[in-house]
Amino acid sequence: MLYCRARKRVSQKGPQCYPERNRARSMNNPPTYRSWQPGDDDMLMPLIEKSGFLPDIEWYRDKFEDAGVMPEGILLALCDGALAGHLMCYDRRLMIGDRQRRIGGLGLVYVENTCRGLGIGKTLTRQAIAYHRERGNHAVMLFTLTTLLPAYPMYQKEGFDTVVVRETYRRQLTPVGGPDPPFRAYAPGDRDRARRMVHDYAILQTGYTMEYIEAFPSADIAAGLRVVEIDGRLSGLYRRSGTGAEVRISNLAFVEPITAAGMLEMIIADLAQTEFSTVEIWVNNGHVLRPVLIKSGFVEGEPDPGVLMMKPLQDNKIFPTDAHIEMECCKLW
Repeated sequence: MLYCRARKRVSQKGPQCYPERNRARSMNNPPTYRSWQPGDDDMLMPLIEKSGFLPDIEWYRDKFEDAGVMPEGILLALCDGALAGHLMCYDRRLMIGDRQRRIGGLGLVYVENTCRGLGIGKTLTRQAIAYHRERGNHAVMLFTLTTLLPAYPMYQKEGFDTVVVRETYRRQLTPVGGPDPPFRAYAPGDRDRARRMVHDYAILQTGYTMEYIEAFPSADIAAGLRVVEIDGRLSGLYRRSGTGAEVRISNLAFVEPITAAGMLEMIIADLAQTEFSTVEIWVNNGHVLRPVLIKSGFVEGEPDPGVLMMKPLQDNKIFPTDAHIEMECCKLW
């Protein structure tokens, strides 16, 4: 007798339990694997779009503009000649203190429903680990959801540990009196100073990629960026984005003499001058702002399934125990 995951008893026939998996097992030949080849994108675009991973699907056509993405790092699986799975490898230089470590990334992992249950995801993951080991990367990282089954437990079995857990905090905004907050809109002339400041913040806090720093700020980030100067020096910045009544703050960085508590206080005062009534922030479980959020009136939201996982390839102690990693600033897209 067969059982579904919910342990509900079903008939001897079984296909009602895992219809896609049963169809996969009836294929004529085992899956085959290869790297990306010119001309593959026309076949790949429908699959990437179906996965729902990218807000801007056209980004995929320009993927090789990213210096960390190589054709041989785009791994494909085929079932009976049809595209069945995809995984993109990419290289990053992660700032850990004042050192750069070469980190390999795994992204855009997707397996067609009709081909699941054949070990395609596991095989692609193992091929990606081998790819990054051959390139001499210190570790492999990936972003996933703890609710994503069976992928999350599979990554654990392949040696990935959860190193960062994302948390969500919210609070209400109320008008505040006193002088206007010191923030102003980012201007193109701020770029070099902003980039240097983000670099200095990365050294202090750990976990930005050099690719993020060198590209900062991209056009979409610059649109909502706010900066503050102290004694003529650009000393803090954050990005605000939102629609309706809720605003999200992100891409935050600051250096002395600004403290975490002081930065948060200035941001709240800045947002209180807008039409927004609620502010939300995603932080990592080791983020420098986390201890002061509750004191500033923020309430932790429902558990967030977003996690960063990492598998060391050369050094099991690649991160100090008190380090945090900026998840949103390490991603491929």
